[in-house]
Amino acid sequence: MANPGQDTVEVEARLRFDEAALARYLISQGLPGVDGGPLKVKKFGYGQSNPTYCLDTHGGQRYVLRKQPPGKLIRGAHAVDREYRVMKALGQVGYEVPVVHALCEDPKVIGTSFYVMSFVKGHIPDNGLLKLPKDRRRSAMEAIVQSLARLHSYDPNTLGLLSGKPYGKVGGFYERQIRTMKRTSEAQVSGSDGHIPPMQRINDLIQLFEANMPPDRSCVIHGDWKPDNLILSPDGQPKVLVAHRKRDAHNDS
Repeated sequence: MANPGQDTVEVEARLRFDEAALARYLISQGLPGVDGGPLKVKKFGYGQSNPTYCLDTHGGQRYVLRKQPPGKLIRGAHAVDREYRVMKALGQVGYEVPVVHALCEDPKVIGTSFYVMSFVKGHIPDNGLLKLPKDRRRSAMEAIVQSLARLHSYDPNTLGLLSGKPYGKVGGFYERQIRTMKRTSEAQVSGSDGHIPPMQRINDLIQLFEANMPPDRSCVIHGDWKPDNLILSPDGQPKVLVAHRKRDAHNDS
């Protein structure tokens, strides 16, 4: 691939899986281009907490597979099922996410849960946008901010994200943040053997927050929004094609 940030490498031994089993599963899901011929699998070179692979089919289609890593997982981490569900919901309302095709939560197929989405050709910028021409950086950053603002405009309830397996708790966001801040401050003091003194006027600060609590508002957020988690248009246009490597959730803010 000649697109910055979309280069692939050979799959290292510990991240390999049964490609024949994957092909059989994709055929069962009716993915175009998967016809029983050889499936070429490579891994995207950019580091991810959830390994991400490029799939080239015998029929000429290109897909992206994103899976949980092997080994014991921390509870709640590497939630590829959540990524799939959020991207599917956002795609249905026209937000810039890849088309998702299949979610498999049966570890018997390739060892862990995974999902498959369409490959989107584009440019993954560096976080400082320094690799973009200077005359494109401002417009690119404006497009990135506008894309984030659109994401925040979606109501998770309207998207259907609060039905079935809801994400987190609904309501009381600011109260939880204040309780966490107080608990964290107290734990830092008690666990420091006297090296960390109590924060001055912490109780006054908490009372100030409690007296000026803003109302809750539910929206969709992105847990890691930055340029190199986006795909920009490859033709020089300041347009976000895909907000990818998502860790979306609903939140109250």
